[in-house]
Amino acid sequence: MNNSQIFSAYCGKKIGVFGLGKSGLSALKALTSAGAEIYVWDDSVVDVPEKKAHFEPWENWPWETLDALVLSPGVPLTYPQPHDIVTKAKAHHCPIICDIELLYHSHPDATYVAVTGTNGKSTTTALIAHICKELGIQHAMGGNIGIAVGDLPVLDKGGVYVLELSSYQLDLLDQTKFDVAVLLNITADHIDRHGDMVGYVAAKKRIFKHQSLQDTAIICVENSYCADIYEDMKNRAHVVPVSVGSDNVSIGNFPRLAGRHNQQNIACAMAAIKILGNYSDEEIIKAIASFEGLAHRLQLINKINGVTYVNDSKATNDVATWQALNAYENIYWIVGGVAKEGGITSLEPLFKNIKHAFLLGQAEDEFAASLDGKVPYTKCGNLDNAFKQASQSAQKDKIKSPIVLLSPACASFDQFKNFEQRGQAFIDMVSKLHGN
Repeated sequence: MNNSQIFSAYCGKKIGVFGLGKSGLSALKALTSAGAEIYVWDDSVVDVPEKKAHFEPWENWPWETLDALVLSPGVPLTYPQPHDIVTKAKAHHCPIICDIELLYHSHPDATYVAVTGTNGKSTTTALIAHICKELGIQHAMGGNIGIAVGDLPVLDKGGVYVLELSSYQLDLLDQTKFDVAVLLNITADHIDRHGDMVGYVAAKKRIFKHQSLQDTAIICVENSYCADIYEDMKNRAHVVPVSVGSDNVSIGNFPRLAGRHNQQNIACAMAAIKILGNYSDEEIIKAIASFEGLAHRLQLINKINGVTYVNDSKATNDVATWQALNAYENIYWIVGGVAKEGGITSLEPLFKNIKHAFLLGQAEDEFAASLDGKVPYTKCGNLDNAFKQASQSAQKDKIKSPIVLLSPACASFDQFKNFEQRGQAFIDMVSKLHGN
């Protein structure tokens, strides 16, 4: 999909695009279609598909006349030090933005729902979009999830853009204002990008930057950082605090949205939908019931011979895996890969839910030391061996409702290209098991 009007506000503008990942390439195509004059560069790309664009090193761009620099979210903005192109742009008072800003300026009459948080933002964004679909609300979903916004359809008054935003993207927003902004949680992450927790929290808080009392901030106050932000926001926007089990509606049980963290995600999604229209709890809950969940995020794959298989490959750190271990009991845990700082030591309060751990990858020895004397474990080397042994043990032990859970608490790149490839390998193994 490519819509010549998605960035219509930039017709005749002179824009620099630096970085040609998914969002950069999408922005380049959409801006060119809209009639902007584009200067583009990526150190690792030798050519670009848009022949009308000026493909030349950024040092040679006409900085005195550029209207904006669209920067790839992955390019260092402030820490450990700004990329040279950032310094150049600031010296010429050139706004540094991302594609979200292009969308907002082009379609200011649309409604914008934005979701951020260290964990759960993809699920919550997708859930809001799913509820919109079930309730007949015109919408489009994109941003840090799925489709880059340059490839979204045009929505104006009455249409809702449901956007997942990372801290990197939030750092690159200048004037964008969200009608509904959702903050789920903040835990330590991306410190290499933001310098420290102060910088990371500040980036997340930017989702509320331009909100007024006509806009809504939905904040899950069970997280201490978020609770502090809630106190600060109370007089700046219409603020909806979310806390599962307090004044929020009784949410019910959804097997594909297991765990307390998903109760928080659901509560935030419901709060967002209620801002969009006069919908009853019953209507919203009915829509949630048909939500299939997201791939690789506590994804319920199948139940075979009494054993349930759950793919949580997206859990690349201990915080994400905490949610998985807290959601189930009688777990046969497949864990390992490239460990993050701190490993799995923070998960010890949940070791009681684990029947056996099956270790793989570079983290094997480190995780074995963390589990020693606390949880039975087996060193398996790779995912294939770990899956076979976990599946066999879960069936042999004859315990109630066993769960074979892939929740690695690690990056994947010692044995896989990314967490998606790792998760798909797990899914394929379950499929072969089902076929036998």
